[in-house]
Amino acid sequence: MDGGCKLVGFSEVNEATRREFIRGNLEIEGQPAKFIVILLMILDDPILDAWTQSRSWPAGKNYIDEAIARVATSICLKLTKQGYPSRAFRYSDAYLKHLSVHAGLGIIGRNNLLITPNYGPHIRLRGFLTTAPLKSFQSMIGKFDPCTGCTDPPPCVEACPSGAFKISQEIKEGENLSSNNRKPRSGYTEYICREYSLANLKPIGPFTYLWCRACEEICPVGNENIGLID
Repeated sequence: MDGGCKLVGFSEVNEATRREFIRGNLEIEGQPAKFIVILLMILDDPILDAWTQSRSWPAGKNYIDEAIARVATSICLKLTKQGYPSRAFRYSDAYLKHLSVHAGLGIIGRNNLLITPNYGPHIRLRGFLTTAPLKSFQSMIGKFDPCTGCTDPPPCVEACPSGAFKISQEIKEGENLSSNNRKPRSGYTEYICREYSLANLKPIGPFTYLWCRACEEICPVGNENIGLID
């Protein structure tokens, strides 16, 4: 796979995938996008997830996100030159975890992260739209569910230092549905997670920090395949 990406998934642009977009522009150079492509890169060393933010920068940078974004942009340029206009997602353009479910890469786990069969949640994602005629991957819903055999509460919920999973114990019918058409089995409150993470950044260099990854780090799925570095 180009640029260190280990997996790729394809999903047709349809009503189900449209719902996972934040912004709805699905045309590229006047042509309707036909497929969503999701790229997956392994986070096999925590330092790859370092975030650098100087006071003089308008926006921060994350190492592994920049690396996978470069791959997505490179592939889009190649496809466009071949006559298939393509456009890479910006980070806020789409719900990449949920689109990854449609693209057959994994499921949304109890830690609110995408869990893949080979690499668990220890991955990062990017995606793009293309007019190229591809073939959709089949979803793993009903075929892969490692959370079923986990304890209750699971390690990811127990390890969360912010309590983000424990605040939302009651989830109303129809709310917070993941792309596998079921309510999450662990309540999750995003702003609590974010506020805790921002208040507890781990400095590792000038203007460089690591965010909390407790729920991801404790998940055992895929550890044997990525050689996690302590």
